[in-house]
Amino acid sequence: MIYSYAFLSMTPGPAARQAFIKRLEGRRAFIASLGGEILGYFAPQLGWEASEAALLIRWKNQPDENAMMGLL
Repeated sequence: MIYSYAFLSMTPGPAARQAFIKRLEGRRAFIASLGGEILGYFAPQLGWEASEAALLIRWKNQPDENAMMGLL
């Protein structure tokens, strides 16, 4: 298994985070088709700026970088 974090920078506030989560849910099947599974989305907390977030994905195999261009 391969674990990858995507560190994100977005507009601060709950509206941007909720829109991202909704988009991410819409991409869940695509991520699965590449052999990935979303394990977690981490919103800003202590030590992070309000515009920072992270996404953790577990991959069965090394993901194809060209296919990942449409991930998010």
